Amino acid sequence: MEYIVEVSDLWWRYSPETDWVLRGVNLRIREGESVALLGPTGAGKTTLLLTLQAILPHAFPNGTMKGEVIVDGANVKTTTSSKLAGRVGLVFEDAESQFIFPTVDDDLRFTLQNLGIPPEEAERRLSVILKQFGLEGLTGRTAGELSGGQKQRVAIAGLLAAQPKILLLDEPTAELDPLGKSEVMTFVKKMKDETGTTLLIVEQDIEDIVTLVDRMLLMVEGKIIMEGTPREFLMHGEELHRLGVCVPEIADIFKPYVEKGIIDMMPLTVDEGIELLKRRV
Repeated sequence: MEYIVEVSDLWWRYSPETDWVLRGVNLRIREGESVALLGPTGAGKTTLLLTLQAILPHAFPNGTMKGEVIVDGANVKTTTSSKLAGRVGLVFEDAESQFIFPTVDDDLRFTLQNLGIPPEEAERRLSVILKQFGLEGLTGRTAGELSGGQKQRVAIAGLLAAQPKILLLDEPTAELDPLGKSEVMTFVKKMKDETGTTLLIVEQDIEDIVTLVDRMLLMVEGKIIMEGTPREFLMHGEELHRLGVCVPEIADIFKPYVEKGIIDMMPLTVDEGIELLKRRV
């Protein structure tokens, strides 16, 4: 399969009385690719994720969907989210709301039991995930005993134990302090490097994901209006700021050097920018 996600001319509204939230979205994602979906609040980013997990259209029978969404070969119009549960995982910004059982251990086991995985295999997978991602020290704790970053790590780990092909992250660091953000993004990068899971992450702050993703998309008013690599996006810093996307300061600092040909590409980090300048001295 060349593409694991194929969205063709997708339109969606939640009821006949409301405006269209998605307006002719086209999107293709290759297996193993990491993609960021950027845009201001209300752009339709979360709604798009809900269609990719087949929560939409089924959870809103009065809604209207036009176009086609194929995820891992399944058409979401005829496939329920429960049937995609083992293949597509979705983590929201509020990790605590995704905890069902009191302790980390029980919550992680529930995900696997819910998918019908035999107990012995479930325990084996949990043991591997906890060790692989350094979560062993969190076992036995309740959600109330975890930091925001730890809660998100556990939520993501629970989905990884199910071995999904696609992981959808909806602003996973939005409610976290800088330390929590760093903790979660380090975890996600390790996950990406070690599992090869296809990743679609919704964010408003480019700096958090600039070294994590292969490609970026900009959504405004239900449409994808820009697509490119992280380096290409950083060259459009002023426009992105205007549209409600946070862009790292390096975009403003190094853009003149790229435009004047002093360096041949936009750096993704300050350290990379300094190295590029050193080569020209």
